Amino acid sequence: MGLTRLALRRPLTMLMIILALVVMGYRAYTFLQLDRFPAVNFPFVAVVTVFPGASPEDVEKLVVKPIEDAVATISGIDEINSQATEGIGTVTIAFVEGTDGNAAAIDVERQVSGVKGELPDEAQDPTIIKADLNAIPVLVMTLSGPQSQDALFDLAENTLKARFQAVPGVASVSISGGREREVQINVDPAKLSAYGVSLGAVQQALAANNITFPAGSIEEGRQKLSIRSVGEFSNLKEIEDVVVSNRDKDSAQPGQDRGGYVYLRDIATVSYGLKDQNSKLRYNGQEAISISTIKSSDSNTVEVVDNLNKVIEEINQELPTGAKLTIVNDNASFIKDAVAAVLEDLVLAILICGLVMLVFLHTIR
Repeated sequence: MGLTRLALRRPLTMLMIILALVVMGYRAYTFLQLDRFPAVNFPFVAVVTVFPGASPEDVEKLVVKPIEDAVATISGIDEINSQATEGIGTVTIAFVEGTDGNAAAIDVERQVSGVKGELPDEAQDPTIIKADLNAIPVLVMTLSGPQSQDALFDLAENTLKARFQAVPGVASVSISGGREREVQINVDPAKLSAYGVSLGAVQQALAANNITFPAGSIEEGRQKLSIRSVGEFSNLKEIEDVVVSNRDKDSAQPGQDRGGYVYLRDIATVSYGLKDQNSKLRYNGQEAISISTIKSSDSNTVEVVDNLNKVIEEINQELPTGAKLTIVNDNASFIKDAVAAVLEDLVLAILICGLVMLVFLHTIR
């Protein structure tokens, strides 16, 4: 009754209190993080390793087992599940309830890094995946145009990806579809046999010559300069000039360099090509490139998508003739519609509540 009596006797005071609550509420609303799902901590971490062409038995023995032994020493593990299929090995670690998922992922990554040297050379680097409801693309785009698939892929990988990664709140950008360029070395078996060179020797020569490593340092006065040996290939000519065999001059065969050197160009052709295409993406009947963006866990989904939309408008004005960047999935639109519906219901509730009070109190005061 005291609050009712105060409202009737001091209407201006109550109006100021209500206005103060409205201002503070609006101020707090502007700081709210808008997201589709709440921030939930799942103490699950998965380690995925791709081993192309390997059988499930080889994946289990050469990939899964070393990773299992490495992560088993981490404290707080509830259970470890492993799966080995053709070409892929997966190790899933479940931690006890209450474990910080981010800290668990860091511990797993540290342990896996220690056994990378034990994995086969043909296996790709293990990928650490932390369970996260919000680790889904907030915006998915397609890049299409009359250009070739390799040209669109180069444009997306070398230009657009960096532009999107620079947007505040963007954690990662992934690209799928298209065809990636690569250097192809086609060895002639007949020439290999004629020169007496094995395919393994060719692989070893390429690996030994395509490497950059630190070579120490030089102190000059008060300066200390770091030195590194740069040996990575920069063009096709450098690859063709790789020496794959060094034999005695007297044993040189017709057509072979008289110095006894067998170069890669003598037994193989080196050229630019395209990687094998294992997936194809089409948008409105036209081949396209898919670009997906994932936000960081502490960023505002709506704000990140709005910033991305501004960048997309700028990019569309700079793209080559006929190329276009199109949004196909916008995760922020659902959030905006949901928030708009809540605000609409809130306004209706205020109006109805005021109308009911006016009917019963018979005065605008």
